[in-house]
Amino acid sequence: MSQLIALVLFTTPVSAGTIIPENENVNASPEFLSLREALDRSIAVYADEIGGIDVAIAVTDLQNGETISVRGNTLHRTGCVINMFALLAAVGEFQAGKASPLGLSFSIKRGIGGSYPPEVSRFAQAIFGSDRAAILRAREMMAGWGMRASFFDHIPTYGGEDSPSNILTALETNDILTRLWRGQLFDRDWTTYTIERLRDSEPQVNYILPGQLPLGATVGHKVGVYADSDGWVHNDAGIVSFKGADGAEKLYVITYLSQLANDRLAGYSLGAKLSRDVWDWMTEKYGLSPGSKAPGYTTTAP
Repeated sequence: MSQLIALVLFTTPVSAGTIIPENENVNASPEFLSLREALDRSIAVYADEIGGIDVAIAVTDLQNGETISVRGNTLHRTGCVINMFALLAAVGEFQAGKASPLGLSFSIKRGIGGSYPPEVSRFAQAIFGSDRAAILRAREMMAGWGMRASFFDHIPTYGGEDSPSNILTALETNDILTRLWRGQLFDRDWTTYTIERLRDSEPQVNYILPGQLPLGATVGHKVGVYADSDGWVHNDAGIVSFKGADGAEKLYVITYLSQLANDRLAGYSLGAKLSRDVWDWMTEKYGLSPGSKAPGYTTTAP
């Protein structure tokens, strides 16, 4: 698909909070839907307690492909989660032989694993020549993957005063992470490389999805947080894996998006709780191998 077509597809972003009409939870079993209902109740109770927050969550069981979501098609501002697509654009160039990660390891680790936008801009410019070229390539890839609702306008902190918000939905983000794990975005070697980069997160960004998980959890994720004019945005999306009772690796994808939180702690504390609830459900279903039930660690938001 040409950049011109990608521009046509992505030049009219929809405002955050809009719900794109799509069927949710269409392939979920009754058992998995019980988790969805529990997450929905927790979100509603939390919103009542703190005076309102806009939350979406999606979970995909990678063993069987079942997906559940709460407001999974609602458009959310992204924070630095959108930079995951700058990474995917870069990996596409690496796989095509048009660029190499050699010499860029620090920028990729700091930009993605440390959620530091200046280093994302640095590796984007090194690979594509400019931020804009990197974003256009990311948009083209996103359109090719069927992402109709999401929108990548700028690397966070590098947009102008009139720049529209970067936008993701929980379901579209979950779908991309699912495809990544299944090797549907890149070949085996570059799939492994990408997942390793997402798993190479710095401690200060591990306060949402990994925040309340035990040491037996492996989380490859991309976090995003910032204060907007109408409240805080706290987001995290990733792949969680653990060794099940049968000794085999078990995995699920989870995307947590929140906006309009009225204080800095509100959105991230709910995300950490919901992440633990999903972990508990998954590990009850698949069991845990001996030694995987060590106490968890909890980090605090910056």
